[in-house]
Amino acid sequence: MQHRLMRSATCAALLAVSMTGQAAQAPATAETPSVLQDQGRSLAGPLTPASMKALTEAAERLKLPLPLMQAADGLGMWRGGGAGERLDAIIRAEFEGNGVIYQPAKSGKWAETKVKQFIFSVDYSLPASRVMLVTTDAAGKDQKTFHVVRENFAWDETAPGIGGKATTDSAEWRRREIEVLPHSIMRAVFAADRTKVKLTQQGGKHVITAPVHGVTAKITLAPNFRPERVELPVTHPVLGKTTLVATYSDYKDWDGYEVFFPQKIQYSLGGKPFVDLTATKHAIGMYLIFPVPPAVQQAAKN
Repeated sequence: MQHRLMRSATCAALLAVSMTGQAAQAPATAETPSVLQDQGRSLAGPLTPASMKALTEAAERLKLPLPLMQAADGLGMWRGGGAGERLDAIIRAEFEGNGVIYQPAKSGKWAETKVKQFIFSVDYSLPASRVMLVTTDAAGKDQKTFHVVRENFAWDETAPGIGGKATTDSAEWRRREIEVLPHSIMRAVFAADRTKVKLTQQGGKHVITAPVHGVTAKITLAPNFRPERVELPVTHPVLGKTTLVATYSDYKDWDGYEVFFPQKIQYSLGGKPFVDLTATKHAIGMYLIFPVPPAVQQAAKN
């Protein structure tokens, strides 16, 4: 079993620069776990008594059950030391890859669409995302689309930031596509009223239930404490009220920052296959903006 523990205060500060664009003040203090003084070396591998002690002390400081603390650690969300300690350090990310999407139609049929390339750019804090899809039509011609959401606004573009127009997809649906992602769902858990977050065990695995923007999500943690299954009630534009189930596997530290993201992403919708994607890249801390087009703002007012 592999675990990730916080690096030195210096290393945490360097990571913060990459994620926010500003230097972070993260000096070692008396409150900083002793493992932070490990000269920046990644503390990967089986938990030692010292590293377990550090995790336990952090869980006590942050008033978090130990398995949730281990989940934050396993995803790379636990960063900083002393007053700079936080659980939501991953703010912006971008991942890309390829795969297949199965789109439901009102007729009841599901159409298979091969995705030659996708790029999913996301700001977890707004929340907002821009999804670029390159698909191939029946004639063998590539089609490129851009789907965007920011808070309560949803629109499509012809290129990033260009040609924005309103869409039939609801902003709520597109936000759910953000919320179901591993780092996003755990951000929601950490931000939720702790009295409404429940932790149980099923089949020897830790299971979390927590409120996520008006619905109750269920998250099953793998033995390494990273989310392997997320169940989220959604309202789909075609299917209506149903359940989106995401399964994640083959987590990888893509950039050497000890931020882990899955290579395999599979979703089902209402019990039927919906998404089968393979991630080939993942990065954090890039510059992302999501300006809402004036026409979309005006349409929302009307």
